[in-house]
Amino acid sequence: MTGNVVGCDTVGATGHAAELSGTGTLNIVGDAIAGEMGTSHGVHVTGLGTLTCRYAVGNDYGTGNVGGGVSYGINATVLAACTVKGIRFGSRGASPVFGNIFFVADTANNLCEYRTSGFVAGSLVHPDTTGELPLVADVRDGTVYGVGGNLTGTLAVPDPAQVALGVATDNTVGTAVLTNTQLATSLASIVGAQVAALA
Repeated sequence: MTGNVVGCDTVGATGHAAELSGTGTLNIVGDAIAGEMGTSHGVHVTGLGTLTCRYAVGNDYGTGNVGGGVSYGINATVLAACTVKGIRFGSRGASPVFGNIFFVADTANNLCEYRTSGFVAGSLVHPDTTGELPLVADVRDGTVYGVGGNLTGTLAVPDPAQVALGVATDNTVGTAVLTNTQLATSLASIVGAQVAALA
């Protein structure tokens, strides 16, 4: 099945968008979205089949909601094999799933979007997800970052005093200036070493 499946949104009516009641397979290339009316699930699972979809999404039921009722993106009343790439709680915190639901192992696409008590959306990601994080080679050496602090930067950033005057480094520019005395000392050291090697 291609596209999102959405439970009933009509006031005074109920209805699931899809039902898996047998032992077959229902593969949704899209999301299973809860309807706004009670008992209007995106997918109602009553059989021992196999269900896969991208995201299961909760409805707008919750604090401040007028009308409507509890429905789930996926409502699994039996121990069927239901897998999703992610879940999204409804705008007022309504759960997107009920029952035995598993996340497919796909760290690049796994998502859990939740709501705070102020209805602000937030996301949890898998600790191995790095798609939106910089590579360790692009983060300052020793800087711990990532989910759970599981990554440490390795980029060596030179001190501005060791970078030529005016050359960009870090969040500033270099301040190093080579004086005539330093140049003469350096050249004398190089020439002296070469003369000693020839002797």
